[in-house]
Parts: sequence; C-alpha cells; structure tokens
Amino acid sequence: MSKKLLSLALATYNMEKYLSRCLDSVLVAELLDKIEVIVVNDGSTDSTLSIMQQYREKYPQAVVIVDKPNGHYGSCINAALKIATGKYFRPLDPDDWFDSQNFIQFVEILSKTDADIVFSNYSKEYNNGVSKTVISNASAITPMLEYATDTFDFKNNKLENMLMLPCMTYKARILQDMNFYQQEGIAYTDIEYCFYPLSFAKSFIYVDLVLYKYYIGRAGQTVAVSSMLKNKEHSRKVVSRMVEYCRQNVTLNAPQKRILQQNLQYFYVIILVLQKKLKKDVQYLSDIDSWLKDYSPEIYKDMNHYSVFLVVKFIKLWRKYGIYISKFCGKFLYRTQKKMDFLVKGK
Repeated sequence: MSKKLLSLALATYNMEKYLSRCLDSVLVAELLDKIEVIVVNDGSTDSTLSIMQQYREKYPQAVVIVDKPNGHYGSCINAALKIATGKYFRPLDPDDWFDSQNFIQFVEILSKTDADIVFSNYSKEYNNGVSKTVISNASAITPMLEYATDTFDFKNNKLENMLMLPCMTYKARILQDMNFYQQEGIAYTDIEYCFYPLSFAKSFIYVDLVLYKYYIGRAGQTVAVSSMLKNKEHSRKVVSRMVEYCRQNVTLNAPQKRILQQNLQYFYVIILVLQKKLKKDVQYLSDIDSWLKDYSPEIYKDMNHYSVFLVVKFIKLWRKYGIYISKFCGKFLYRTQKKMDFLVKGK
C-alpha cells in the first residue's frame, strides 16, 4: 500500500452495533486514496470481524484488517502502528465517529503542515441525542499557527481539553522513532498515547474543526464509575508507569505535567472518593503523594484545589486529616453511573 496522509487505528472488540457508523464516517470518496483505516479485531466473539471484511471488500484501497487474539486496547494500537504507512497517525474508537465533512478539510490540512501534533476540537454525543461541542479557548491560540510544544502553557491558556485522545493527531514518525508502546491487557492506556510522545513532539498546530464525535452512554464504558472501580488496578498500572518514567530523570514539558496532574487527580478520586478505604491503597497513595511532593511541589500544591461536588476539597482533607470522602458519600456514588467530568471539577 502506498504512502498515505493519515493512518487511523480502530481497536475493535464486539463492536457490531457501532462499527458501521464509525467506518461510514471516515470512508468518504474524496479521501479513499489519502487515508488508511487499520481495523484491529481484538478477538471479537460477535459479527465484528465479518463487518470489517465487508468494508475491506468494498474499500480495498483504504481498509486494512488485523485479526488477533484479545489483548485489550493497547495491543491494538501497537499492532496498528507497526504497519501504519501514514504521515500522521491517530486512534479512533469504533463506538465513536468523525464529522465527515470536517474530516475532508482536516486531511487536506495534513497535506500542508509538517507539525508534530495537530490538535482539533471534539463533541460529546450522548445516547439521549444531546450533543455538546467542546471547543478550545479561541482567544488563546491562533488556528494554523505553529507553536512550540514544550513551552506552551495549556493550563493557563485554558486549553487543557485538547490534551486528550479525541483531539490529538501525531506525526507517525514521532511514534515509530521512539518505539512507542502502550501497555497491553489493561484499560486506560489512551492516556499513554497522549503523554509519552509529547517528549519528542517539538511543534503543534491547532485546527478549528470539530472532528471527533465522542459517544457517551454505551454500557460498560471505562469512564463509568462502575468500570473505574472494577478496573482500579488498570489505573494503578498506568499511573505507576508514568511515575516511573518521571523517576528516570525525565524532564516533563508543560503539557506532560498537565496530563500527569490530571491523571493523578482521577486516580486520587478512585481511591479517596469512589471506594471503601483499603489498607493497601492507603499505603500506595501515600507513597505516590510523598513522591509528588518532592518531584513537583507546584503540582502537589495545586492538587489541593480539586473538589468533588464543587465544594469538597477531598485531597486537602485527606492530606491534612486522613479523611476519605467515600466514608460519607460512597453508597451514593457506588450506585451511580455518572462520568468523571461531572464528579470532579478543577479550581
């Protein structure tokens, strides 16, 4: 297959209900010679593989299939990256989709830029039909202007919402040259796609397009409270790898520090708010917190400002008094399926 402008990686496991919507959104006539859609079947037991094969037969110039045993999300991204031929690379979850018209414009932009990262906007698509567009702080950034990744202040410019998978497209060479690898067999490794390559990405541009349509409401999504509790050890492994990366004398740039802070925050929520107090978690979180105090006093201090239900500064209470918020509101939280963006607010 000849060189493409963009390689899309779809990690598919039992996605027969959603896969066609996703593929139809990207396999538009104008782009078939410019993109490759690498659909990785992660050991599906439903008709997902059959649907993939139908699309490959219809679009042989654009669709590539990888069929492998189940290994979870990270294994699919790793497998896709090994064979990607695109100038740029990005994952697309098969229960999500792209705005097709904006996608055409986006790929055209990829042909004209050489930035290491291309950021774009996204929308949250709820299962009740509500759509909420998440747009970056337009006053803080000029579309199509190239910026230095390591010095740009995403936090104070209120552009933190861009530091997540739906917004980030990397130059494939960055990922391949650094031998990028996501942990396999666990959830939440999309954080790793956002975090580690930032050490090697020197430049970025922002494209003022709503490209990614992020579906919220599917049963079993990893952002649900029940899934976060069930997969707590997965979160621990992701956090532990990030901490070890920092301990290896790696200097984080500005966006990496922000991603580290955000994901430590979510992990503290799991331990202090969403579950009952467990001795082994108390020790682990104490060790992480002690390390953070030495590694980045700025991040350590800023963590005190995070709150649940807008008012309860749970990290500060735990540090000062050893209080677990779950002792008072755990039963309510255990029974909800609310998402993290509703539970936790920054200062």
